[in-house]
Amino acid sequence: MWVLMLVLMLILMLILVGLLVLGSQRFRRLQAQNHAVWLQVEAQLYRRYDWVPLWVQTAKCILKKELSALKAVIEARQAAQRALKNIKQQPEHSRAMQEWLRAEAHFTQCLRDLRTLVQTTPELRNHPDLLALRADLLLIEQDLSLSCQQYNHSAGFYNQYKHGFPSNVAALALGHTQDALLLPLEATIAFEPRSA
Repeated sequence: MWVLMLVLMLILMLILVGLLVLGSQRFRRLQAQNHAVWLQVEAQLYRRYDWVPLWVQTAKCILKKELSALKAVIEARQAAQRALKNIKQQPEHSRAMQEWLRAEAHFTQCLRDLRTLVQTTPELRNHPDLLALRADLLLIEQDLSLSCQQYNHSAGFYNQYKHGFPSNVAALALGHTQDALLLPLEATIAFEPRSA
């Protein structure tokens, strides 16, 4: 009788250890997938950050009186870029991600203010150099939107998997307690194609 109980307990422990090992591998794969998709988002963000100096330099030459708006965009870009560099291996649930989201929201608002300035200032709105730059930014914004959507899909799947049974037990045992943060798509895009 004791031997049978001992055998059943050993079998149960082996099953539990096996589930934890499989769960650990699955979580690592999902985190790696999230990281890979995040790298796409990051690449689009750097493209956008690299675009700003071109825009600002061109706008400075055309319109000297609105340098404060241009300066605000540059400062916000630098803050967002610094915050983005702080996000390392696990963008889905880090404090650095939250800091970047705040900096990115401010940068996006500064870009929207710049867009408004361009749309309300005829010499900016119709300048051929700025038209080409604006078209470039629209493409960057579309790619960024797509990358953010893919990241949110990947992070959403990670969250859903983490909360399902029996993976939720493995998640607790392996320390996966925080949900992946989702990117607020409407807050990350400054230039919408329909307003071009």
